[in-house]
Amino acid sequence: MAALVAAVLLASLDGMIFNTALPTIVGQLHGIARMSWVPTAYLLTTAITMPVYGKLGDLAGRRWLFVAALALFLSGSVIGGVAGSMPVLITARAVQGLGSGGLMVLSQAIIADVVPSRERGRYMAVVGSVFIFSSVAGPLLGGWFTTTVGWRWAFWVNVPVAVLAITAAIALLPASRLTARPRVAEIGLAPIPLRLLASRKFVLATVGGLCGAVAMFGAAGYLPTYLQMVDGLTPSIAGLFMVPMVAGIGTTSFASGHLMSRTGRYAWMPVAGAVVVAAALGLLSLLSVSTPPWVVGADAYLFGAGMGFGMQTLVIVAQNAFPAEVGTATASFAFFREIGAALGAAAVGGLFTARLTALLAARLPVRLADAHALTPASVAAFPADLRERVAAAYHDALIPVFGGLAPMMLGAALLLLFVREHPAGAAPLAEATPAPIAEELALGGGEP
Repeated sequence: MAALVAAVLLASLDGMIFNTALPTIVGQLHGIARMSWVPTAYLLTTAITMPVYGKLGDLAGRRWLFVAALALFLSGSVIGGVAGSMPVLITARAVQGLGSGGLMVLSQAIIADVVPSRERGRYMAVVGSVFIFSSVAGPLLGGWFTTTVGWRWAFWVNVPVAVLAITAAIALLPASRLTARPRVAEIGLAPIPLRLLASRKFVLATVGGLCGAVAMFGAAGYLPTYLQMVDGLTPSIAGLFMVPMVAGIGTTSFASGHLMSRTGRYAWMPVAGAVVVAAALGLLSLLSVSTPPWVVGADAYLFGAGMGFGMQTLVIVAQNAFPAEVGTATASFAFFREIGAALGAAAVGGLFTARLTALLAARLPVRLADAHALTPASVAAFPADLRERVAAAYHDALIPVFGGLAPMMLGAALLLLFVREHPAGAAPLAEATPAPIAEELALGGGEP
């Protein structure tokens, strides 16, 4: 379990640790125009490889595949630690993502291999707590590294943890029993069955989850950059201002789970969550250069509250659409959500950097050093008038993007109104009565 937790920690932490370090990294490597590729490369390769690892694990066993994923992640960390240019840094993040996809999927599958189902909930809760911890620790750790020993330690810190995880995996993890005979011809088969897309519940839940991921990684991923370049905060302090968002996710996740346990009803929760996220994005779009940072923190809390209150429930909607294939439905939902995260990072990052480079070129004097090399520290040393110009450029480049994401979340809320639910019962899905299945088929929702 220690090896699995270490692997999940590596993968989840690296999804957040660079948010606060990103302005300094791209400035030092003269790559502001390529900023969006740093998170996108990681998220995209993670998403693409998740279903591949799942299929190969069923066909060929999981232990050595898990070790290979750790080795890939370790290799990407070493490449990033020595990166001297943006292309090398982006390559490092892509290689890390190739390993991260396996760590996320295989760790949970290995728990299912070695832990009895009656005890599995306690172990999965540990894995879930690692994700929450990473959401808090990632921005803080990234900011601390940037302001002390340097941002490259965001890569180097992975090396000893990965080495220990590889050693523990080889020594302690048992060989998993194969669920299918490994034939080369089967490797190319889809892990994502197309019949899932015939279910209205699954499609609506997936669209809602994808939109939520676009908003989460597209908007929240660039808030630390905004706080540093507009409000003049250090990377460490900018990381602290992201804690309210995580607090919002945690509090409303608990509340929604408690309500679901008491009432058995859940379909309204993602609708309400999407509306709250849209409201938070609308408030973020009203920020001005003079808005105090605590207002950003308050908006971030509201944003997290919407995410926690509604978006986690979409997993249950997807699972209930296919009670006989919970694993496949869950993995497929996670895949599309990761694709949404990659699209959000790419789309928002692309719009932001394109607008930013144009605004900096128009507003900064020619005598200024390369605008692609701006860092929070270098901007802090500028005269007051130049600092204000840089802050205005970052503000004007990013704020309209928040406003553009708000209608997307309102559209997601409208679509989720059409989700038909059956009350959540106390029995596991495998023991559920066939009534919900018949209902789904009657609605033209596909086969269970």
